[in-house]
Amino acid sequence: MIVELSAKIPLKLPDNLRKEIDDIIPDINNRYHVFTIPKSSGKRRIISAPDKNLKNVQSRVLKFLQKECNPQFAYNGSFGFVPYYGIVDSAIFHRRGLLRRYTTKDKYKVSYNKGKSIITESRKLMGRNIPFLSAGSRGSLALTTDRLNGIKNTKSSYIPNTIVRIDIQNAFTSIDYELIKTGLRFIYDFDDQNDCERLCKLSLKSFNAKKHNVIQGLPQGSPLSPFMLNIALHDFDKYVKALIADKIATRFKCHFKYSRYADDITISTNTKDAKKCIPIVYGVLKHFGLKPNYKKTRIMTVGTGLFVNGINIVNCSTHISVSRKYRKNVRAGIYNTIKLDRSTQEFKKNKKSILGKISHIYSIDPVHGSKLLAFGVDKGLFDKNTKLHGLTVDQALHKYSKTITQRKTIYK
Repeated sequence: MIVELSAKIPLKLPDNLRKEIDDIIPDINNRYHVFTIPKSSGKRRIISAPDKNLKNVQSRVLKFLQKECNPQFAYNGSFGFVPYYGIVDSAIFHRRGLLRRYTTKDKYKVSYNKGKSIITESRKLMGRNIPFLSAGSRGSLALTTDRLNGIKNTKSSYIPNTIVRIDIQNAFTSIDYELIKTGLRFIYDFDDQNDCERLCKLSLKSFNAKKHNVIQGLPQGSPLSPFMLNIALHDFDKYVKALIADKIATRFKCHFKYSRYADDITISTNTKDAKKCIPIVYGVLKHFGLKPNYKKTRIMTVGTGLFVNGINIVNCSTHISVSRKYRKNVRAGIYNTIKLDRSTQEFKKNKKSILGKISHIYSIDPVHGSKLLAFGVDKGLFDKNTKLHGLTVDQALHKYSKTITQRKTIYK
């Protein structure tokens, strides 16, 4: 069961960890290895990888901080970089089906403390007549007994038909000292107020901005940065939801859902008034000192396809999957790769990339993932011992054979 913590979390850093942080902070900017990787847009992304000692301290601090704080993030609509949550949970949250999260009134309750117990208990409660649940169950969602019995004759009270996606421009490097400090003090009750400053300095790095200015932001490559991004934007999420509920939902008598995966904001409504949420989000971003990426703002309808983090939720009542175009591109990549010389570096690079894409599809939709892997084996790109999430082709096809028959997705 996921609950929001009503009081601040008492926090006291261990003495040995404090000492290590104090020793690292003076020359922290010199402890990063900076390099760039290509983006899909053609630009370059700056990666700042910490050295071994700094990464060790940041990882220990991350493990210490997120012990009690993650349920609060998930309840508040943030699904990025939260244990036991991912893009699938974010997509199901904006569902068109009959799923809902647990409440205290449910007959069966699931513990949050251990991920294994969530998944194990949820699989017992998942409905077998919903293929994607029985195939790849998600730990945070389940169906109650009464809905399982009358699922065919019951209609969902919330069916989104419009989705707005807004991207925060340079989200990590735009998070400054004050945002992190405010977020930490909003969630944690520090035994020593200097611990808050220690955590802020440990998380930030100086960057050279335009006009020869030096700014501080979260470095992409640090294990602590994603968690601190959620810390800094925790109050932002609450503010946006409150304004949309007051200005849009109440005025136009509609329902809405808000989620954020890292820097991608998704708002769904059951009316055509979702576009009215855009100026509200833009205004709150400006209030927090952030900027939207106007080029990436999208308004999606049922006709064009409703996608949340690349997952199609139009038929979420039966299954979820990536777009058909994405799957066809993977199949086309298999065709093009088998024509290359196997001794070339290009063949090895393409093969590794295709296997990664199939693994991504498999994690969302095991049926299509296993079929694409079988297709690659049939064409000779992969061998029969190639595994996806610990399963070979034959094992995956056997495991999901009933689901494949139900959905009639066998390739001719």
